[in-house]
Amino acid sequence: MSTTEIPSRGTENLDVQDDNAGHYETSSKDTTKSMSQLSAVDDQSDIHLTSQADSEDDDDVKAIVDLKDLDITSVEVDFEEIQENLAEHLEDEVVKQALHEGTDLRVFAKQVEKELENLERNSIDDYMNEAVRMAKLYQQVQVCDGILHTMEQLLGTFQTDLGTISGDIHSLQEESLNMSIKLKNRREIHGELSDCVSKLSISQEIVDTICSRETTITPNFENAISELHCKLEYIKLQPETTVAVSDIEQDLAKLNANNVQHSLLKHSNCFEFLLRHNRTAAISIRGEYIDTVSKTHSVYIKTYIARLMKFQFTQVPDREDVLAADDSAGKRSAGFFTSKPVLKNRSTTFSLGNRASVLEKIDDPIMVPHAQDVKEMKDNKFPYEELFRNLLKAIIDTGVREYLFSIEFFLIPEKKRQEIFNIVMGKSLQLVLKHLETHLSTCYDGIGIMLCICVADCFRSALNRQNISCFDEFFGKVISMLLITFQQIVMRHKESIAAVNPEKFSNADTRPHYIVRRYAEFSGAILGLNEQCQIDDVDTAMHSLGELVESLILSAVANYTDPQRYLVFVINNYDLLVSVLSRRTTRGTVEASATQDQLKKRINEYAEMILEPKFGGVITFVKKAEAKLSNKLDFAISEDEVATLIQSFAQTWKLAIDELDREVMVSFTNFKNGRVILQEALTRLVMYYERFLDLLKKLGLRKPGGWPDLVDRHHILIEVKKHKAMF
Repeated sequence: MSTTEIPSRGTENLDVQDDNAGHYETSSKDTTKSMSQLSAVDDQSDIHLTSQADSEDDDDVKAIVDLKDLDITSVEVDFEEIQENLAEHLEDEVVKQALHEGTDLRVFAKQVEKELENLERNSIDDYMNEAVRMAKLYQQVQVCDGILHTMEQLLGTFQTDLGTISGDIHSLQEESLNMSIKLKNRREIHGELSDCVSKLSISQEIVDTICSRETTITPNFENAISELHCKLEYIKLQPETTVAVSDIEQDLAKLNANNVQHSLLKHSNCFEFLLRHNRTAAISIRGEYIDTVSKTHSVYIKTYIARLMKFQFTQVPDREDVLAADDSAGKRSAGFFTSKPVLKNRSTTFSLGNRASVLEKIDDPIMVPHAQDVKEMKDNKFPYEELFRNLLKAIIDTGVREYLFSIEFFLIPEKKRQEIFNIVMGKSLQLVLKHLETHLSTCYDGIGIMLCICVADCFRSALNRQNISCFDEFFGKVISMLLITFQQIVMRHKESIAAVNPEKFSNADTRPHYIVRRYAEFSGAILGLNEQCQIDDVDTAMHSLGELVESLILSAVANYTDPQRYLVFVINNYDLLVSVLSRRTTRGTVEASATQDQLKKRINEYAEMILEPKFGGVITFVKKAEAKLSNKLDFAISEDEVATLIQSFAQTWKLAIDELDREVMVSFTNFKNGRVILQEALTRLVMYYERFLDLLKKLGLRKPGGWPDLVDRHHILIEVKKHKAMF
């Protein structure tokens, strides 16, 4: 106990209250200090409180400092309740012990506060020590949460995939069931169709046996005839609308005709007997045979033409595909009722490409249209010359076989052979001519027409080599029709070129004109093909077309203010013509020779023109001096003028040659032609310089010590060789 005098009870109570007030004040300050320390710890551990929590703390502070509830002046106080609370606290063991020992309550309160402060500091220290671990734990929790989120997504995707797989399995089950049903149906129908197919198909063995040239009837031949008879009888029982029947009917009829011919040839002596002893019966038999086979062959050719034309290209040249057609717009209207553009590359219209391959397979077997399936008909399309070759070969094979049979069996004399052939094959040949006429009425493909002429000429030459002349009249009509159409197409090209306005030629462009490029490809293709046929009308038509193209090139001079650029333009165009013609033709043509002469002439003009600006002094001196000397006139020139001329040449000749090289290489589209032109110019330079040296001797223009700046001609020759073409 303190030795301080104890005041009265009332005063003591007041002092206790004051001490308690001081205690409360100290406790409040310590509490505030502790809260500040806790806030600092919270800041260091990066634990952020939400705005909602801050708002709630502010409300709590307001509630703590709210003193309205402590106002006892206006509120009635229940002192009995206070007494009960005091009695309850006095029952506490700690309070009892303090009162029993007589401990000063203020000291005891300070001690308790100090212990609380120590506990608070220890708690804060423990919290600070564990802050880093708690932060790491927080991060780990975040990472774990991310992993769990990823696993959740993977599991969701897996669940979706399982659902998809389930749907796929269900689809596969349905597809498997459908395939099983289809397989069952096909197996059931296989038995029924196999018999039909076997009766409608023709084996190669049957064809070879019936078409053989043996003069005796063998068991194999009899079996083949029996099988052919069964097939023909089976076809008669089938509906006419059956596609398979319509496909094979013509082949069976043709094979039957071969069979009839083969059988008749084995008994030709019988017809010879009738012809000698019963001429009327023999003529009747021959007439019946001719009438029957004529109808059979005409039906066959008509059907073959209809089926063959289904394989023709749909995109073919039209009336607008002429040499001078303007492609600057890049598109054309598809028709009157539509504005959809039709894009076409005209370069393939006037170039040969690989179309000449039809001449290499002239003897290949014919195409069998009904043997092609629908997909192949859509995928495989051919130019008309390919189909024309098949058509001619089909009619030739049929006609030659009938021609040889008629001669051998009916014993037709030579003067009657063509007449009988015309009766047998007349209808079939007229069908071919009519078809060709229809096609040519809307044909604007000059290269295709020329290929057809070559195909017809190849077949005619082959027949002539075999001494078969029955098709001569037919081929004469075919080639005549093709030539007329070809000349009409060339005329359309000429009209289009004649209508071209030369002002369209650009002064800035010295490259070959697109019309010249098209003509070069077109003429190269036509003249190259005509080397085989050697038809004069074709050469004449192309010569007139070439003259018109040449006049078009020369008419462009008015649009070129620079004569040198005009010469470059002309040389480039002539060089293109010569290059294409030399590549497409193997013999010298009139067009190729004339074009080559024009090219050489223009190259000489250009070489003279480009030398004048750089070596004009020497060239002018040579020309004037030679002119004077040739007319036996005096040519006066001082030594100073000669010295100036020699010095100027010595200073600039190497640089001038290099400039000529660069200028020529840039000006011409054909590198090889550029090197040739450069060599021509340099050759002329050497010749002018040699003539210059000779004139110096003739005129007596010599110094006692010689001309010190005079360039030796060998130096010029060495420099010229450096610029020589390496090919």
